[in-house]
Amino acid sequence: MLQSLIWFLMAFFGPIVEDELITNQYSDPVSLIEYCRIIETPQELTPDQVYSLFSDKTTPLAPQSDTQGFSQNYFWISFNLKDYQHQESLIIELDNPHIDHVLLYQHKSKWDLVGYGGDKGRTFNNRSFLNRRYVFPISDLEAGTEFLLMVDKRNAAVSFPLKLWDKNSFEYHDTRLNVIFGVYFGMLIILTFIAFTLGIVLRQKFLWLYGLYATAMILYMFTTLGFSFQFLYPSFGSLNNYLRSSLIVIIAVFFTNFTREYLSLDLRKPKISRILKGLNTFIISLFVVGFTYYNFYSSNVTVLLNLLYFILFLIFICSILAGIVTLKTVKKNAIIYLSAFSAVFIGSGLYLMIEYGLLNEGDFFMNPIMIGSGAELLIFSGSMIFWAKDKISDKIYSKGTTQSTITEAKDDPVLELNAPQNYIQGKKSKGKNDEESGISGQKNKHFVPLKEITHIKSYGHYLLIYVDQNTKPIIERITFEEILNRLPDSFIRIHRSFIINTAFVTKYNSTNVWLNYSLELPLSRTFKAPFFKFMTSKVSSEKKVKAQ
Repeated sequence: MLQSLIWFLMAFFGPIVEDELITNQYSDPVSLIEYCRIIETPQELTPDQVYSLFSDKTTPLAPQSDTQGFSQNYFWISFNLKDYQHQESLIIELDNPHIDHVLLYQHKSKWDLVGYGGDKGRTFNNRSFLNRRYVFPISDLEAGTEFLLMVDKRNAAVSFPLKLWDKNSFEYHDTRLNVIFGVYFGMLIILTFIAFTLGIVLRQKFLWLYGLYATAMILYMFTTLGFSFQFLYPSFGSLNNYLRSSLIVIIAVFFTNFTREYLSLDLRKPKISRILKGLNTFIISLFVVGFTYYNFYSSNVTVLLNLLYFILFLIFICSILAGIVTLKTVKKNAIIYLSAFSAVFIGSGLYLMIEYGLLNEGDFFMNPIMIGSGAELLIFSGSMIFWAKDKISDKIYSKGTTQSTITEAKDDPVLELNAPQNYIQGKKSKGKNDEESGISGQKNKHFVPLKEITHIKSYGHYLLIYVDQNTKPIIERITFEEILNRLPDSFIRIHRSFIINTAFVTKYNSTNVWLNYSLELPLSRTFKAPFFKFMTSKVSSEKKVKAQ
């Protein structure tokens, strides 16, 4: 376990730690891109045709970079290994498992095919070398040996980080990297399971939404690294591209719903919530169109991917804005949200810059999204565990002190509330800034006389407590079950969303209950029988109830 932790830290802190731990028998990989010439062709050519293009001094060369952005062309990379010192048991690695078709040619007396990878007609087990990346063993080099690498990733972002390894060094590095990824994904799976479990036990929607988001993110990273093709569908390599696009949509949908729930945007910032809803609808529609009309998707994949990335950018902006504007009302949640997901936003932004050719993929020792997601999970899962601990403690306390929150004054019992004393305004008026959602941020305990509470309404994670003669409800972050334990028997549940004070009931029938003759509330089938039983046996000296 200690060794796995060391390897995990090595992946994050790069060669500074690695140089201290790797012995001299393992050399570092050589980045080949600095010694390459690159050209693009609209058609797939033979090696001789491509070599003649390289020989022609007028042929325009592509940028000497392992990241080329979006393209509809074939890429040809030429390099020579004559100056390399170790000429036995070498490995050429192309660290991008999502290229559709790769061919490597070596020139001796003629151009010979060294190996292939990514051909849509081939399975994982038919690769030249079994590895999730494209790996080509090289041996028996002659002085001045030239190579041609063909990369086909048309209609998408093209990157081809090329490295030259000593065979022993590569095997050591690959084994170590697989252990690191095993620890990484194991940690993610455990944290996701905890989120699901806490969501079910504590009945918190935002936790299982986070669990769904984390599950989709795990599958996306598993696929991005090439493990899905290796382990999940080794006979269908072409699924990689389509599965990644689908998972991006699923991640965006779960993430926006989690954001709305965790920051209570429907209640606090309904405008931002509606924008996120709209972006969700648009991105789902885009996915359905692409999935339903496959030919349309194939012929317009570049346009659709750019549109998808633009929507993701808008979601990032709205999410950051949501975290900032809710700092005044849900400060703790907003700080945790911004701290955790800023890492994901930064990682995703860097990855998009790689996709568009603005950054070199080879400059990163690990996928930026993986680093960001790892940081996000550590931050959020830690806060989630502490939150769950407090929540469970509160539940135990409330069960043991059911009546302690009702101050027993003989004439006027009151309900003690621990949440901020917030109000919702019935109608928002122009020029009143907070309170666009009508919420104020005072954090003092306050007391509400029980006889003045007319009814209580469920609103997401909150309850809206309505007081007679007051049009602004008090907001309390508590469940129905917990507040029922604090209330006397005169308060009864009539619907999954409503608790009423029976002292205010003036009329009722089989489907509705009226309070103060004017407020009509629904009476559901589930709670109708106990309500009728209570009202039948109830003797009210204050008001005469009319039953219809």
